[in-house]
Amino acid sequence: MGRGDGVGGRWLLVANAGGHLAQLHRLAGRLPLVGHPVWVTNVSAQSRSLLAGEDVIWVPEVAPRDGRNLVRCLVRSLPMTRHRPAAAVSTGSGIALGFLPVLASVGVSCHYIESATRAEGPSLTGRVMRYHPGVRLYTQHPSWAGRRWHYAGSVFEGFEGRPRPVRPPGRRRPRLRPRRRAGRSHETG
Repeated sequence: MGRGDGVGGRWLLVANAGGHLAQLHRLAGRLPLVGHPVWVTNVSAQSRSLLAGEDVIWVPEVAPRDGRNLVRCLVRSLPMTRHRPAAAVSTGSGIALGFLPVLASVGVSCHYIESATRAEGPSLTGRVMRYHPGVRLYTQHPSWAGRRWHYAGSVFEGFEGRPRPVRPPGRRRPRLRPRRRAGRSHETG
């Protein structure tokens, strides 16, 4: 896809490859998407496989505190201000800083969903994002939802825990012994 064309009126789903992309891909089925979204991510075996057949804008990976690639993402987001996507959603990490504030500043509905691994509070990206009033913030843990952070579900929903069998007290687990390979002697000497 081009730098900004093809995104007009469509949802942008923005995430670094890895766990952030996996979470956004899982959450995408719950979003009120109209039509096919445009994905914004970096090239990896996972992103190519997961997004095969999708419209993707490839951008550099924004590693933690990676100012150079963050600026590159900011430059890639500027043409999108003219081609106005319907909405933009990101699960981070740093790539979100290159897109959501810019798009929110021109009135695009922007949503940042903090990673499910952040059980006790926001990441650095989340802490920076909370200063931009145009970006709506979501946590995947209801325990730290509040005035600025909203809870609207989690990637963990739908998983069901199963109880582990309980051993009677005093019974130990049988000890496993390694098997000897046929034809080999373990004697020394």
